[in-house]
Amino acid sequence: MAKRYVVPLEDNKGLDSPLCPHFGQAKYFAIIRKEDNNVTVEQIVENPRSLGLRPGEYISQLDVDAVIVPGGIGMKALQLLTNRGIELYQTQCTTLECVMQEIKEEKLQRFDRRPCPGKHEQY
Repeated sequence: MAKRYVVPLEDNKGLDSPLCPHFGQAKYFAIIRKEDNNVTVEQIVENPRSLGLRPGEYISQLDVDAVIVPGGIGMKALQLLTNRGIELYQTQCTTLECVMQEIKEEKLQRFDRRPCPGKHEQY
């Protein structure tokens, strides 16, 4: 059975894309698919904040199973995603390629950090 993940990115450089440390501050989101032992990037999309959509709302509409964050996520996004049954994982990776390897090797760790309080500067 296939599983789809979202990863926040600071830039779109393919597999070398650096991860964004905060979900809502990401400039891009990678949508990754794992089916059997194959892990692929389905697409990389821009953060829809400029269109007036909050990242958590947008991601929750993409029919994904999980979000992987290297750092923080705000309370609203965390609640929205978990209320919609989207799992949250954390990673120590700094690139998209590294996260894809963690997915393939099933080394993801459940998100166990406190949510960010918000009020970050916008990019």
